[in-house]
Amino acid sequence: FDIEMNKRKLWERKVEDDMSRALANKEFQVYLQPKISTTEEVLAGAEALVRWNRQGTLIYPGDFIPVLERDGSICKLDFYVLDKACALLEDCMKKGLDLPRISINFSRKHIGNKYLVREIVEVIDRHKIPHEYVEIELTESEDFRDYIVMAKLIDALKAEGISTSIDDFGTGYSSLNMLKMTSIDILKIDKSFIPLEEECKEKNKDCIMFENIAHLAKALGVM
Repeated sequence: FDIEMNKRKLWERKVEDDMSRALANKEFQVYLQPKISTTEEVLAGAEALVRWNRQGTLIYPGDFIPVLERDGSICKLDFYVLDKACALLEDCMKKGLDLPRISINFSRKHIGNKYLVREIVEVIDRHKIPHEYVEIELTESEDFRDYIVMAKLIDALKAEGISTSIDDFGTGYSSLNMLKMTSIDILKIDKSFIPLEEECKEKNKDCIMFENIAHLAKALGVM
């Protein structure tokens, strides 16, 4: 135990205590990170990112998401972000603007919710958004060893016209089975396979792995 550990524990308690109030006061702000097609050099969509404006200070996800993951509050925040993203799409639609497909991160904590797909669809339909403009982004990890549950979730979303993507691919234990046993639409390879340092000792191996994962995904019909 040390001073830094004490500070961290106090901060975690504050995050837990302030969560409900912050949601009610709309302190969480949603930003869009553009996705650019490297072949056509055009906007190919966007990813919804959340920041916490806490008493005038912008708090980044790394400082509160892990806390909310532990206590399960992340599920409420995910639906908050989904609602905000759909509201933005609705506004664009009313103004006659082109709609980008927006991806929204959903925590693994949702996996046990048998009504998850229905609740997602209800939010989208409330804003009268065509389903193809929403993408649900899931994170690969060791928790995805129950492929049957994941496959059913992805198939149920697909049946509603909602695309799915897997984030941080290659960091969990289920990598290749995720490709084989689920019908995901988009694969996001973890950045650890793309070393930027020219002198990185494993750079050549990483590049070979990255290239072949991309080829494999393409052959399986995954973007």
